[in-house]
Amino acid sequence: MKIAICDDMASVCFELEKMLIVYSNSKNELFDIQLYYTGEALYNDLSRGACFDMIFLDIELPGVGGVTIGRYIREEMENY
Repeated sequence: MKIAICDDMASVCFELEKMLIVYSNSKNELFDIQLYYTGEALYNDLSRGACFDMIFLDIELPGVGGVTIGRYIREEMENY
């Protein structure tokens, strides 16, 4: 499973990543986790074709915020 975590607070990203790793190990599943610290970085990767099964997305990000990214995923990528 490919997972993206996007939050401008690195501590939040690391804590969530750690929880996901513990969970994946307990279920004997492999998670490919990508961390993003800006909305722009996630937006750029999505616009270049990156795909994720799950995205943990902070709504309030400086610059490109979570709502903008969510709208892009729904409207431009047509991913409901």
